Amino acid sequence: MEEYLISSGDFNFRLTLMPLGELRLHEETIPELVERLSREIEEARILRNPVIVEDRCGVVLDGTHRVEALERIGCTYIAACTLDYSSPRVLVGRWFRTFQFAGFEEAAERTLRRLGYGSSKVPMEESLNELDSRDTACWLLTRDKGLRIPCNEGCSLMDKLNKVKMIEGGLRSLGCTTGYEIEKEALEKLSKGLVDGVLTLPPIGKGDVIEHASKGQRFPMKTTRHVVPARPWNVNTPLSLLMKGSDTLEEANRLFLSLLRGRRVRVIPPGSVLDGRRYEEEVYEFVDG
Repeated sequence: MEEYLISSGDFNFRLTLMPLGELRLHEETIPELVERLSREIEEARILRNPVIVEDRCGVVLDGTHRVEALERIGCTYIAACTLDYSSPRVLVGRWFRTFQFAGFEEAAERTLRRLGYGSSKVPMEESLNELDSRDTACWLLTRDKGLRIPCNEGCSLMDKLNKVKMIEGGLRSLGCTTGYEIEKEALEKLSKGLVDGVLTLPPIGKGDVIEHASKGQRFPMKTTRHVVPARPWNVNTPLSLLMKGSDTLEEANRLFLSLLRGRRVRVIPPGSVLDGRRYEEEVYEFVDG
């Protein structure tokens, strides 16, 4: 099927409509956010930005909540930005959990006891050197030490991530204020005393994302952070194109491509802040006229 091609140096991405039923999700969602997005999209009558999808298996790398929001509305298609996930310019990182809570270390130990998870205290320097140890599910870091949560032999990635999910939920139930930061920034905030604790995640590779999504196994929400060289912005796909009507996918896609070709593209440099969000990649904004 025809696509709208955009090249950013030696990296290409393509815009097209895809059937929602062909997409594979790799993360869980927050029901309240899905509901809110559904209302916003229905009121605006547009899907502002396409989801980011790897082009071989249809795994959604960014935009899981938008997928479920459109399903909730009753859409059949979705605007997608497809890309080559094997490209070395596409990176996958992790979202560490940060916590603010007076007496965080005591809260952490209490949570682990309640969950029945064993742990061992490790000096901070050693903890930082062992964050990605294969025999560790995750770490709870305070300002001067780490609590290592081990995993049994044969412990899978999903087993480790489920422990992270349970620990996060336990800390939330005690009143800990939770945030999400990329690895480096989470550790920097901890060292500067801006947060009281950090919950790490195990290493995750591209192969893990594809494997688990293909099996229908979804990571906890805010697990992966995908960094792409460029992304489209303000595509503003009319909701009418995404609803199942008289148009076939091919007909709807032709209308979608015609809409894109009737607009100009403005390239916004990396590091720009748009609507309060900082984009590390080039942004291709679609502008009317």
